[in-house]
Amino acid sequence: IDFSSPSALKDLLLFAEKHKSALLLATTGYSENDFEIIKFYSEKIPVFYSQNLSLGVYSLINACKKICDNFFDSDVEIIEKHHNKKKDAPSGTAIKIANEISPYLNLKNNHGIPVHSVRGGGIFGEHEVLFMSIDEIISVKHTALNRDLFARSALNVSKFIAHMPGGLYGMDDYAEYVRCKNLKRFKP
Repeated sequence: IDFSSPSALKDLLLFAEKHKSALLLATTGYSENDFEIIKFYSEKIPVFYSQNLSLGVYSLINACKKICDNFFDSDVEIIEKHHNKKKDAPSGTAIKIANEISPYLNLKNNHGIPVHSVRGGGIFGEHEVLFMSIDEIISVKHTALNRDLFARSALNVSKFIAHMPGGLYGMDDYAEYVRCKNLKRFKP
């Protein structure tokens, strides 16, 4: 399970390959070249990658995609808030949200969805997506209430990826696993 930095990637992949171990990557800031390396190793070992392991954030993204079906011509902005020690702004999660929903929108500019970052106090993580038209506003928000969420999610995802064959996995795969497990249909 890695939450460190992109500089550790190559050593982690070599270690995982040598020990035939699954790898869960939850670090932001990987380059395009890093993703090529991740894809290469995922042909040999199971690799899970996501900027955010929360099923709540995953659900927020899917809800926003649904809203885009009917609210595609609205102004959309993202506000993300984190503690005052967070190194990156905007957060990897905010960037993921913007990248995931942008294709579903009729963006009026070529600069994508504006993301506003707030850093202060001990905020664990909050992401809000605003869909704004002349007549109405839809707000979709996820708030992490404690740091336990991230540790618990990492452990749950690692249990999933540990039993998978080589391949590159993400939150879509994990969410399907959770759905099927709850319906008693999943067989790794």
